[in-house]
Amino acid sequence: MRLIDADQVISDIQSHNDMEENNPTWRSKDVVMLLENAPEPPNDPLTLKELREMVLLEWLWIEVIHPTKRQVFHKIESAYYQVFEDYTDGDALCCGWPGLIHEFEYEDYGKAWLAYRRKPEEGTK
Repeated sequence: MRLIDADQVISDIQSHNDMEENNPTWRSKDVVMLLENAPEPPNDPLTLKELREMVLLEWLWIEVIHPTKRQVFHKIESAYYQVFEDYTDGDALCCGWPGLIHEFEYEDYGKAWLAYRRKPEEGTK
C-alpha cells in the first residue's frame, strides 16, 4: 500500500470536473491513473505544534536519536506509537501501545527524538 496526498487528488478531480461541465463524471481508469501518479505526502519531522495538535489514539513514528537514561532503562526504541492522553501538563508527548505508556519530553525534541507521520525511509532521518 502506498500513501497519497488525498487533498491533491480531490483537487485534481474537482479541477477536471470543472473543465468537463458537460460530463462531470470520471471513468474508473481515469481515477486509477490519477491515484497511481499522485505524489506521496511529505514526511518531514513534525513540528512541536503539529505534535501538540495530534488527536487521541493517532499513530506516529518516533525516531529515538540519542536515548535518554530513562529511555535506555525502559528499552524505548524507534517505533510506531499511539498518542495517549497527556498526563504531564503539556511537558511531554504521552504515547505507547495498549498496556505500555511512555512520555517523550518536548524539551528533548530534536536532540533525543523526532516524530514523523510514518517511518522515514533509510537515509532520510
